[in-house]
Amino acid sequence: AVLVAVLAGWSLPDGSSAGALPAAAPDWAQTLTALDAARAAAFARADARALDAVYVPGSAPHRADTALLTTHARRGERVADLHLVVVSVVATTATAEEATLDVTDRLLPYTAVDRTGRAVRRWPGRGERRWRITLRRTGTAWRIATVGPAPLDTP
Repeated sequence: AVLVAVLAGWSLPDGSSAGALPAAAPDWAQTLTALDAARAAAFARADARALDAVYVPGSAPHRADTALLTTHARRGERVADLHLVVVSVVATTATAEEATLDVTDRLLPYTAVDRTGRAVRRWPGRGERRWRITLRRTGTAWRIATVGPAPLDTP
């Protein structure tokens, strides 16, 4: 669960089109950044249902982030300022329905806050890490289907 939380940062604000399928070839960094913003909004609101706009429903990363968000909510916390910075994205495969991306990102420092907004826990973030992420198109939007470490032989 921590791997997914550290890796992603994705959930949709209400009324957002984050992850929406662009008319031209997708800008994968922009797509991931929008999904990260949507995930961050879900954690900031402690709204596990909002993660449905980030992940393929029932996928392993969806289940892991839902469990992590629920754990925070049970403690009376929500996670503020949870954001990843996309450093690089290389599409290893891409069709109209699915894309496999090798992603390098960096996690910014973030904070758990109580119901009043008072900081109760802080995390320092982390340096660059590499991931292999599969996105799947659901309707007109891209959603995260899988997240794992990038193979060692990728740049």
